[in-house]
Amino acid sequence: MGQYWIICCMDTRQTMPTFGGKMGEFLFDCSPGHMTDLLAVPVLPQRLSPRFKRVATVHSPFSNLPAELHDLIFQNLDILDAVSLGLTNGYFFNLAERHVHAAYMSLLGQWAGKRIICIGDDIDDDDWPSWFSEEDKRHFLLKESERSKNPDDDPVTPYGIMDRNTTVVKLYSELIQDVRLHLEGMQGCLITKDGQLYNSMEKTFCPPLQMFYPEDQPWILRNLATREFVRAEAVALKKEHVHGPDIDFRGFGEVVVSRIPWSSSSSVQMINTTNMHRGVWAGHRLDIVTVEKHETDLNGEEWKDASDEVKKELHEIWSNRLGDDGEGKLEETLTRWKVGTTRRVEGPLILPYSVDLNLSTRMLVWPTYD
Repeated sequence: MGQYWIICCMDTRQTMPTFGGKMGEFLFDCSPGHMTDLLAVPVLPQRLSPRFKRVATVHSPFSNLPAELHDLIFQNLDILDAVSLGLTNGYFFNLAERHVHAAYMSLLGQWAGKRIICIGDDIDDDDWPSWFSEEDKRHFLLKESERSKNPDDDPVTPYGIMDRNTTVVKLYSELIQDVRLHLEGMQGCLITKDGQLYNSMEKTFCPPLQMFYPEDQPWILRNLATREFVRAEAVALKKEHVHGPDIDFRGFGEVVVSRIPWSSSSSVQMINTTNMHRGVWAGHRLDIVTVEKHETDLNGEEWKDASDEVKKELHEIWSNRLGDDGEGKLEETLTRWKVGTTRRVEGPLILPYSVDLNLSTRMLVWPTYD
């Protein structure tokens, strides 16, 4: 049967919404791409929209309020209301842009520098990592108000405790979808029917990730606990797959997910030759930054380039799951299906997996190991 896993940020008591499945499935379905958004520290983007002059009017006392009050009002609006107000005129459009982008940036890099672990449900009651302190345990134990009337119903394993006492993190991709649907719903109410102007509005309020993660700079994954880093080109199947911190088909997210599991059982739904269930980075503080930022942060400290080690490990894992030349098969299949740069799917992209490619059903099936 295999065991189920959840990814948890210990410091925020949050879990990933796309997990709760088996390691041999979600590690290969592109959903770990969300981990990049949660760990990559965004770069403040340049403003793209045209500058509109403020026009005073006697017909709208609200419009004539001081700019500081307008800015304060935007700060207290949720993102959908900020978009709606921003579409009323050019002046408010300019104000809305900054606040909308701030809302997006608040969802990027949420887990950067925080402790992350992937817990399997076959873990023993007392099998906490050695570095897991009593304070950490109290952080996850049920509060008195959360306890059930029957103590036997309360979870006791690390998996059960984290599953019960965490909330689901809000993802950047979810917010983008919310705003896009909001804009589509308002399209009939807009005075302008200019398609080019509408596209400009959509680009401003639904910005691509490249706006926050420049592709013209090299990025690295860092382990702040062990002072190790991994280069993007070592993770990618091909150099041309690298787009800033985003990497096609297999990226930093897959590296993290393969190195943070923790369970008493070795079941990972594939041949486990890397001892994956006792992850070497389980519970460590991780982030993804530009090389420029990393060099600024060094302060004379010595860091280890773990790129070659990680590359070898990934190759072994992919070969264990997909067979010989598994990496090439995965790239060929996703390219044929025109998956392109899809890195953030809300559910499994290719399930069930299989050894033989079936283009009629878009399925891959390969042997399952408990």
